[in-house]
Amino acid sequence: MQMRNIRALRAAGSLAAALCAFGLAAAGCGGGGGDSAPPRVVTLADSIVTRPNPLTFAGGTAALKAQVTDPSGVDAASVKVDVKDALGASLPGMPVVMTPVAGEPDTYAASVTLPHNALGAAPAVYTVTVTAADLRGNTLGSGGVPGAILGTITVPIPPAPPGSP
Repeated sequence: MQMRNIRALRAAGSLAAALCAFGLAAAGCGGGGGDSAPPRVVTLADSIVTRPNPLTFAGGTAALKAQVTDPSGVDAASVKVDVKDALGASLPGMPVVMTPVAGEPDTYAASVTLPHNALGAAPAVYTVTVTAADLRGNTLGSGGVPGAILGTITVPIPPAPPGSP
């Protein structure tokens, strides 16, 4: 009797292992959704709006907006914006989490302060980049996948003094 129970348990264990292996293989072959791509970022007509517009050498603020979508859903807490100078250094406090925009599906926004360029010999150019992850952990902006560039912001140099060449 004990031998028959042991054989039954072994058979049941083999069946369970086979079903588990089949289930894992099916999940990896597209049966489980198969989303392995990071979120997609869309630049909008009003993705970068500066105040004042145009900016002066005194700097100002920029309202930043992007549409972020993914078939698996976007992890809202992961949607961030970074503003970097020409040398690749982030502005102080960057990156910041973007917040969902009410009434605009899949749209996220943030505001940043741009420093003055009063002593600059050349315009200060900043690159605005968005990173995000989906609910499956696919990440835009890490592991060799670059973030999405929304555009650039330029803070000009001061005007030349009157009478200078």
